[in-house]
Amino acid sequence: MKCSVIAILLFLLAACVPSQQQHVTLKPAGTDIEIDGWDSRTDNRPSGMSSDWRLKSYINKNTLAVNHQLYVTLLYNGDQKYFYRAINEDGRKMPLIKLHTMGKDCRLARCEVSEYIGVPLTDRDMQRHMHSYYSITLIAKTGDTFIVTVSPQMVQMQMDAIARYIQSRRELEH
Repeated sequence: MKCSVIAILLFLLAACVPSQQQHVTLKPAGTDIEIDGWDSRTDNRPSGMSSDWRLKSYINKNTLAVNHQLYVTLLYNGDQKYFYRAINEDGRKMPLIKLHTMGKDCRLARCEVSEYIGVPLTDRDMQRHMHSYYSITLIAKTGDTFIVTVSPQMVQMQMDAIARYIQSRRELEH
């Protein structure tokens, strides 16, 4: 009995651990270069919610100014939760941008809702978390919460890609 309970708990824990696929792609986006960081996914079906998140950075082609954003996709079953607030691990409120919400997609009596969210990040946020995990809690009007954990590897890869792009631009100018 004990072994069965432990095996089930390990299985449930493994379902909550984010899988990370490494890649950083540069995309020309109008006046900006978009750097898409790697995807991090959590498939937490026991709770009925799964997620996908990535860092995106935009470098202005003319000024080389950089803006960062955490993009989060939340998929869950049931009624819409209306995520509306983000708070970092220090308790600081962060802007939350509702990018898109897809209403109920009901197939085979199972309704799934998708919420797409953006959380702007500062350079200071990124620099502080190059060597430590960065936790951001998303809060829904229903009282539900979801914690996004950005790994230092995600931040480091993003910052390295930005530095390489800016360095190459400066070398071309001289």
